[in-house]
Amino acid sequence: MKSIGQKIKTQDNRGTSHPMYLVQEKVRDYGYDPEYSDDYTWTNNEGDSPDRDEFDELEGAYRLDGDDHRGEWYRIHYNDRWEYVQTFFTQDAAEAFIRTQAHKYGELRTYVDSGYNNPEWRQIRDYLTSGDFQ
Repeated sequence: MKSIGQKIKTQDNRGTSHPMYLVQEKVRDYGYDPEYSDDYTWTNNEGDSPDRDEFDELEGAYRLDGDDHRGEWYRIHYNDRWEYVQTFFTQDAAEAFIRTQAHKYGELRTYVDSGYNNPEWRQIRDYLTSGDFQ
């Protein structure tokens, strides 16, 4: 408990009051209309992606005639979003989670949110940083 309190006191809070260190996973949602997404890829019904040369060939043909279906391949638009995985009191703990659990997820990152409007979070942080564990 004391070491957690000390880390809370000394870590970079990234300019955030009562920081909560979140681990988030990047999730890709497919099937967007091109008007709502600039990001795209080519895929087939199995969810495979073409290799780089084939991708370039598909894109070249698409630029010539605008056909987004070539053989087994479809040009599909997507948007990425970050989905919540876990919350930590310290950045070190969030980074340790990523190091030890990354094999279970896709791309992970840390993100800082504020617990300022969460009285329970503030009370627990204050307790941990007080060092008064009785």
